Amino acid sequence: MKNKIYKVAKYMRLSRDDGDDRESESIENQRDIIDNYINEHDDLEEVKEYADDGFTGTNFNRPGFMEMLKDIQDEKINCIITKDLSRFGRDHIDTGYYLERYFPSNSIRYIAIGDNVDTLRPDGLQFLTFKLSFNDYYAQDISNKIKSVKFRKIEKGEFQGGIAPYGYKKDKTTKNHLIIDEYAAEIIKEIFNMYVNKGMSPQKIADELNKRDILAPAIYLKIPTFIKRESSNRDGKYIWHRTQIGKILKNEVYIGNVVGRKFQKVSHKIAKVRTTNPEEYIIVENMHEPIIDMQTWNKAQEKIKNKHAVRTRKFNHPLKGLIFCKECMRSSNIKN
Repeated sequence: MKNKIYKVAKYMRLSRDDGDDRESESIENQRDIIDNYINEHDDLEEVKEYADDGFTGTNFNRPGFMEMLKDIQDEKINCIITKDLSRFGRDHIDTGYYLERYFPSNSIRYIAIGDNVDTLRPDGLQFLTFKLSFNDYYAQDISNKIKSVKFRKIEKGEFQGGIAPYGYKKDKTTKNHLIIDEYAAEIIKEIFNMYVNKGMSPQKIADELNKRDILAPAIYLKIPTFIKRESSNRDGKYIWHRTQIGKILKNEVYIGNVVGRKFQKVSHKIAKVRTTNPEEYIIVENMHEPIIDMQTWNKAQEKIKNKHAVRTRKFNHPLKGLIFCKECMRSSNIKN
């Protein structure tokens, strides 16, 4: 009886998180190992290869992987081969779903060469849970090590942002150090002057800058993700906003301080971050040349503090909480 010929998909993945293993785990090395395996087995016929270079194993939203899933649905392939389980994925929940549910329901054979996994054999998924848990632990361990290195750099006062704050630029001679951008720094000085000495509100400052066609930070710093926000565009152009002015007025970077840990990843498995509380910030003083002198800074902070003073309500309207909007059914806030 003639053996069934499997239509093989070669899948390779490499991540920046692989660290010292990047050379041994290179796409080329993975391809060679899979090719040799296919050549040694007469029941395997290569149809297509898929590669995700620079994608973490804890997230399956990868272009090569998604293309492979589509080809599975189109019945172009019925066998997937990887160098080992970690190349397929490092999250034990999602990896387990594909290997134990998705692949069987779609009649897909899976082979992980280095882990001696072949779902065609009765013992093909033996010790799978243990192996997946180990891969998941490895991913978390790498994430913790990267976080620890970043934390130490922040404590030393090294700037860790991908793009320098408006008013500064990255020093080309000293890594993670900020130097003044003369043009943008003058705009920063003017913003503080308008707020502290001219009594202008953040909204009026934003209007003034827009009227003079001063490039907003997202345009000046060439940040495409911010340009796409519809709420920030006027006539197809990204503009200054009062919230932006407010953030500048409170940013300690302008008095020479480096402020780190404003954001923190929720989990090593997802890209979502949370905004940390001010008491969690790491602030290192006098790490670069300031744009704003301390006298101006203190005046600005005092003014902000006074503006944020909570108004004490002396009287409550008798119908408060009893009247609702017909359209949205929200409670009306009746002002005295």
